[in-house]
Amino acid sequence: MDMSSVDYPSVIKKGGFNGFGKGTSVPSSSQKSVDQLAKEVIAGNWGNGEDRKNRLSSAGYDYNAVQARVNTLMGCNPTAKISEGDKVKVINAVSYNGASFKCWYDSYTVMEVRGDRAVIGVDGIVTAAININNLKRV
Repeated sequence: MDMSSVDYPSVIKKGGFNGFGKGTSVPSSSQKSVDQLAKEVIAGNWGNGEDRKNRLSSAGYDYNAVQARVNTLMGCNPTAKISEGDKVKVINAVSYNGASFKCWYDSYTVMEVRGDRAVIGVDGIVTAAININNLKRV
């Protein structure tokens, strides 16, 4: 029951849905560079969280490459260790399960770190679990 005989990506592209022009394809020479896209993401042109990921992927871009460049431009150093007790700023408000959330504070305290996940909060109250690549020490 989990198989389909329909090539939905082709149907979406041919139908002009999800940002694709009807019956057209984007020539590779008109593709934007990762730097261009990262600047557009920072400007808020591609949404947040899963919406951003879906929009970039649907447009034929590598979400992970763009997000990595956004993190670099925003001063996030994924190799810098985030530790329990650190004060951090959220640079990409996406919880560990992939859902976006509203940042109510300028900074949060890291309450726990396990692998690439940090639990953050304010005044001892947990607010989110987030990938450490979406955090910047302040």
